[in-house]
Amino acid sequence: MPKRASADAGYGSEENYDYLEAQSMENYVKYPGFYQEQLKK
Repeated sequence: MPKRASADAGYGSEENYDYLEAQSMENYVKYPGFYQEQLKK
C-alpha cells in the first residue's frame, strides 16, 4: 500500500479526503476551488 497520494483538483472531494485519512495516507490532493483561488491573486 502506498504511503502518499497525489492528485489534481478533480479528485478533491470530502469522500476521498475521508478515505485517505482512514487509510492513514499522507496526501497532496488539491481541493476543487484551488485553481479559482489562484486566479484571484
